[in-house]
Amino acid sequence: MGGRYDWADQESLNRTTGITSKRDDKQFTWRGGVNYLFDNGITPYFSYSESFEPASQTGENGKIFAPSKGKQYEAGVKYVPNDRPIVITGAVYQLTKTNNLMADPAGSFFSVEGGEIRARGVELEAKAALSASINVVGSYTYTDAEYTTDTTYKGNTPAQVPKHMASLWGDYTFFDGPLSGLTLGTGGRFTGSSYGDPAKLL
Repeated sequence: MGGRYDWADQESLNRTTGITSKRDDKQFTWRGGVNYLFDNGITPYFSYSESFEPASQTGENGKIFAPSKGKQYEAGVKYVPNDRPIVITGAVYQLTKTNNLMADPAGSFFSVEGGEIRARGVELEAKAALSASINVVGSYTYTDAEYTTDTTYKGNTPAQVPKHMASLWGDYTFFDGPLSGLTLGTGGRFTGSSYGDPAKLL
């Protein structure tokens, strides 16, 4: 368990309009977790964390945006058998973040605050050493995200947030011959479709 205290003093001057904006933000955030390792290699765990991210951008009115604050809960299981070189992890999580910035729906060049976003998902990952030279890593993530407080986009999925993502990577290490010590890797990543804007028009 641990904590962190952040403070951010900012001042912004728009030389075109002459508008000056100041913000003085402070926040204490917590983070912690607990796990238990069973003799069979199974480790259930739970973690909680908070985030605090001061904004550096200003809106069309010249004022600095409020910081984004978040909370994340995660519970999962990690399996490392004693007789096999594999690691399997599965987890579920919920993340909420406030004051998320997004492109102005009116089409201006400024960002606007998009309200609170809640994301719930599942993460799966497996690592295995198929031999002394060959290692593979595969992962899959499912994310269900939506705006929860914005009156315009409430219930909509945030832009650029796909529901499905997956990846598979592998590497081969040479231990003999002129290429000894060289590792070659290859892999691929899949990213599902996502909306280009929170209005679901793109």
